[in-house]
Amino acid sequence: MLTTRQAAALRGVAVVTVRRWCQQGKVSGATRIGRDWMIPASAALPEIGAGGKRTHKKGEVSEDL
Repeated sequence: MLTTRQAAALRGVAVVTVRRWCQQGKVSGATRIGRDWMIPASAALPEIGAGGKRTHKKGEVSEDL
């Protein structure tokens, strides 16, 4: 079993993202113990969408404009 922090580190996302996935039922087998979530090591975590990573730094203007 993994904690949300461990699962977030493995997937490269924020802890709050993994918590949200658990609350939304996107992580199969995730169980809530008190205020924490425990995630099976074999559970498949959702894919990160196109908005998951920044493609430019703050303040830079995209050449597409």
